[in-house]
Amino acid sequence: MASFQKAADERFLDHATSVMAWRYERHFSMAPRAELRKAVEEGHRRASGAGLRQAEQIVEFIDLAFSLGAEFDEDPFLPWASRILGDRGHVDEAVWIGRLITRADLFRETVIGEDGRYFLMAAERLAGQPARADDMDESSLAAFLKALYPQKSAALSPEALSSLREQALGSFTASPPSPPLLNLHMGAMFIFGSGYLRDHLLLALCGKDRFDLNAITATQFQMMLTKALGCWQP
Repeated sequence: MASFQKAADERFLDHATSVMAWRYERHFSMAPRAELRKAVEEGHRRASGAGLRQAEQIVEFIDLAFSLGAEFDEDPFLPWASRILGDRGHVDEAVWIGRLITRADLFRETVIGEDGRYFLMAAERLAGQPARADDMDESSLAAFLKALYPQKSAALSPEALSSLREQALGSFTASPPSPPLLNLHMGAMFIFGSGYLRDHLLLALCGKDRFDLNAITATQFQMMLTKALGCWQP
């Protein structure tokens, strides 16, 4: 019985990978299919953890992970996602996920922009501007992020900013980061999603197996980001 379930899971993952490759052909055409598959597997795992069981709804959850960030369901700057996922009530699974998709569509239209226009502009600002070298307080951090990605500034609550700094500092295990690298990291978390370090699609576009912030400089960080943007097809 276990072997049948494993075979069924593999068929589903193959199908979901093909769906994502088709839906995001223009965006991730330079990402190896193996990395697309890893991203699908991670989305499947998170969808199952959220309580989804229907294949069609799991595919839609994976689609959201592709467009909003691998860990969108826990992103402090997307509080509506965790709120909707945590408030299913007694409705059908399709209705539940439909609510999430409706809210995500509004976000994609007003914050990400057509063909990722606003998102790409924010990423290009982060990659191309001199990295800030000061130790920012909450007010200056909010201003910095708003200037990077004004369409997303409505998400800049004090709680989200506090969570961002705490998560960002937790990414550095070898030694305290330099202010420029920390500020770039926080900017990337805001733009790409708080889980971008584990995002297989972004890793693939950067030509990396993993991100190790303990082993790079701020300049190297911006060079990797520039490389990823060069591979992105809007």
